[in-house]
Amino acid sequence: MKRDMDLVRQILQQIEERTPRSSNPIVWATDRSRDELYEHLEIMQDAGLVEGVALAPKYPICKRMTWEGHEFLEQSRDEGMWEQAKAKAIAATGSLSMLAVKTALATLIKAAITGG
Repeated sequence: MKRDMDLVRQILQQIEERTPRSSNPIVWATDRSRDELYEHLEIMQDAGLVEGVALAPKYPICKRMTWEGHEFLEQSRDEGMWEQAKAKAIAATGSLSMLAVKTALATLIKAAITGG
């Protein structure tokens, strides 16, 4: 399975929309398989973005998003900035590694704040 950073962001957005202590920890996407979602949740857990990942009979579940997950989601919230960061990361490194994307986002955010 190839990691999909757009799916990572989509999953974080879905988790954020839940009410606190939601009794429904299901993660789903109409265009993705249960196994693809679960694999992404597992690597997101490895990266410290989410906690409490498990595989239920029909859907994967995720208990909560971590502080790091919230930070990443906040940095990538603006769609235009997200697309710019992905393009910048690929142009500079040839990949969409977490480090490259986070660095590109930080550079764009800094430029937006300082006007430079």
